[in-house]
Amino acid sequence: HTLCLLDIKVKEPDFEQLMKGKTAFLPPRYMSVNNCCEQLIEAESKHGENCYDPKTTLCVGLARLGQDSQQIVSGTMKELLSV
Repeated sequence: HTLCLLDIKVKEPDFEQLMKGKTAFLPPRYMSVNNCCEQLIEAESKHGENCYDPKTTLCVGLARLGQDSQQIVSGTMKELLSV
């Protein structure tokens, strides 16, 4: 079993505003389950370590837990590309 916590970018500086002498931050961004699967599949195809097979490796994705818009999905990595 492997737990993969997705990237969260909070308080990322807005470089355009910094160049104007203003301190401002971009809105928070969160990595999606399908974006994570894309990156893992790309890494596997690039490195060829046979750590997992995107067609058969089962995954569970959880997003925005505790919110009205929470989402829990499961499937193979390949299937989760369309979530």
